[in-house]
Amino acid sequence: MKKCLYDELKLIIEDYKSSSDFLSLHNNITIMEFDYYIINKYSLFIVHDNYDFDMQAKMLDKLEYTLPSIKRIFAKPIIHLSEKDEILPVEKVRLINSKTITHIASHSELWSDVTEKGIKPSKLLTNTYQDNYSIYENILFAKTVDCMLQYLRRNMRELKSLMTSCSTLEFNYLERVNHWDYFLAIGKLHTGYARNFGKYYNKSKDLFDRMSLINQALTTRLKRNVYRKNHNKTKGFKLHNSNILHMQKDYHRVYLLYKHFDNIKETKTDISKDDIVEFNKNYFSYLKLLSIFAIEHFNFTIDENIKIDFDNLSLEFNYLKWTLKLGLTKDKQSIYINISKDKVYKAIIVPYFITKRDYKADEIITVSPFTSLHESEYISVNDVDSFRRIQRIISRGMVYSDNEFDTCFFCGEKLKLISNDNDHNEYLCSSCHTVIKENTCPIKGISYYTTSIYGYKIRDQIGEDTSSLLHYRNITNITKDGDFICPCCNKIHND
Repeated sequence: MKKCLYDELKLIIEDYKSSSDFLSLHNNITIMEFDYYIINKYSLFIVHDNYDFDMQAKMLDKLEYTLPSIKRIFAKPIIHLSEKDEILPVEKVRLINSKTITHIASHSELWSDVTEKGIKPSKLLTNTYQDNYSIYENILFAKTVDCMLQYLRRNMRELKSLMTSCSTLEFNYLERVNHWDYFLAIGKLHTGYARNFGKYYNKSKDLFDRMSLINQALTTRLKRNVYRKNHNKTKGFKLHNSNILHMQKDYHRVYLLYKHFDNIKETKTDISKDDIVEFNKNYFSYLKLLSIFAIEHFNFTIDENIKIDFDNLSLEFNYLKWTLKLGLTKDKQSIYINISKDKVYKAIIVPYFITKRDYKADEIITVSPFTSLHESEYISVNDVDSFRRIQRIISRGMVYSDNEFDTCFFCGEKLKLISNDNDHNEYLCSSCHTVIKENTCPIKGISYYTTSIYGYKIRDQIGEDTSSLLHYRNITNITKDGDFICPCCNKIHND
């Protein structure tokens, strides 16, 4: 397992145990009982209790105390001058001595002319001095800056995730762009998740702002020679004291900060193969629970008397002319979602730890609880938007299983044709303002659909998940500027 995944696994390994416990205690329950337990007994989402705000605040105090010294070293570092003999054109020579006279007297090839007054040289021997930044203390300085940047970026990513989830709950209640069942879902999740979201948001934002200022102060100075010429020389670096580190105030502070980083390096927690297997099992249990929750809060309904067997998951949901079948693949290691209307669209949700996959489907989505696994869809107990990412998969299936486009997949009202450009139809729902547009990839010649919100202006939001910019109404990935990314070639096609 990659180191970045290993580090994240140590933090979240406890978060998914309750999922398997829930399935073992409450198998073969109805959808009404499932909702009851979600509200009263089990939380699908939690605020990460492992994030130590007080410890991070103390660490930032140390960084802010050392930052003025770091700025001064960036501006005026201690350097050594190296002396070197060079033969240069006369116009570039600034320093001559007896050695220069002796050298020119014995090298006539450097004379340009000889007159009655003497010789006229074209080149002279001189001493040149070069700044040597690569002393031990500056290598230590570069190593300390690297440690600071690594610490800041890792924690800013964690804080941004917390802030995104909290702001989603805080600000989206009055947004009419959300699905009707979204507010019902948030209400059910509120008791287990959002009780203290304001407290976490304020703490997260305060720490994030402090980290941003320090990060900005460092990144704007990285092109200075004292860092640029030393940050690649820190491999195999060993810490020891020196006169400069002991006597010079700014370098001494950097020395103490690096010692602190060196002392707080995380000791490797023993995680056995059995622990990883158990974690993977718990995460898959969580995916089952979250998938059912996402489906039933996106218009689809199920017979209230049907029992949910989580070990052999096979359920059928209905909404108007759409039918959704949820179940497990033959190997029981992944989840399939079959959506049918005029045709069948099959999507398979594959946990990140499944490497061998011979599934046949219209779409195969790898999901993981790790923020560092960028090629996967982020589905985590720590991110409340995870259930909406599954709903986006459902939206895509409803659009691609439709030929008539007479009914809005989002709200169930009638769609109307508003454009027909070279057989590329565009439809609009006058009720919820959903827009469905047919497109063709100019590179591969394959048709695909995009969905958006008519007249909606994309706002800047915290976080890197651009789908949240359209409140997960888009079935195709978008950029931060609102440009659709072609699912066929992963490029932007401007009409």
